[in-house]
Amino acid sequence: MLHNCWFDLLPVELLHYLFSYFSAQEILLIFSDISNYINNVLSGYSAYVINLKLMKKSDFDLICRRILPEQVIALTLSDDNNTFVQSELFLSYYPIEQFTRLRSLILIEIDIKSLKSIFSMLYKLHQLRSFSFNIETIRHRFPAWNNNYLNESNQLKSLIFNSYKQILPQLNHIYLNNSTDLISIQLPNLRQLKLTK
Repeated sequence: MLHNCWFDLLPVELLHYLFSYFSAQEILLIFSDISNYINNVLSGYSAYVINLKLMKKSDFDLICRRILPEQVIALTLSDDNNTFVQSELFLSYYPIEQFTRLRSLILIEIDIKSLKSIFSMLYKLHQLRSFSFNIETIRHRFPAWNNNYLNESNQLKSLIFNSYKQILPQLNHIYLNNSTDLISIQLPNLRQLKLTK
């Protein structure tokens, strides 16, 4: 049984405010199992920020065990050299459409299989307001000279464009590297746009 502590005297709102200064893994590593009260506060917290680019495997497992998708407001998925295919594993636990309160999504060097899964369901994220994606950093499973690469690449570009038409009008912040898709899409809520080549 967990013991009472000084944190048990703090109101939930103050603890939630304190949590806003930490990433999801920091919150869980610092505050988990201090007391039953704190565990209940953690399970009721609904503003977790998850960054898989900066996460160790042990922290990844902790996040997957302790946090529900509807508790996450910001998510960074990465399949760079340090976190290769982590997005696929994460999405096997939590399909992207389960992140019903997600307001910010950043995609970094994501594997093409994960991208297909994400972009096919992105329109279900009605709370999404910030999106960052660089199409040039997609991780392909096939060499560029392979016919499968060309087919998969064309299918993905079509899926991305169709997804953009659905989600970009609701966004406040957009960070993309390919601006040609934006020409035919109205962006009534846009406050910040960053385009790179």
